[in-house]
Amino acid sequence: MAITIDGDSGVSGVNGSATTPALQGTDSNTGIVFGTDTVQVATGGSTRATVDSSGNFGIGTSLPQRLEHLSTSTDTQFRVESTSASGNNEAAVELIRGSNQSAIKNKAGGLEFFTGGLTSERARLDSSGRLLL
Repeated sequence: MAITIDGDSGVSGVNGSATTPALQGTDSNTGIVFGTDTVQVATGGSTRATVDSSGNFGIGTSLPQRLEHLSTSTDTQFRVESTSASGNNEAAVELIRGSNQSAIKNKAGGLEFFTGGLTSERARLDSSGRLLL
């Protein structure tokens, strides 16, 4: 296997695998793996994250099907934590579909549900568990 290093193309010629990544530090089974139109991150000899030629990013899958694809063999776990001290006006999570469509915002005071963009709040689940319409 030939490895080429030059000032124009960088390092080329090695794809690697999850168990022996092409780029690695002192841990021989942790590093970066190059495949056909993919780049993967491996730790402990297993692929943990993949970016494919469509720009899809997968965590826990080597074949991401969406822009962001999370996969696990245990209970689904997803955590977003905000340590911002800027007050209740900042959302930790915003799920928005289109500029004038529906949205869900998770804020310190609960969940807010919108239609017609972020200007038309339709419902709120407050921190006391009350559903406000």
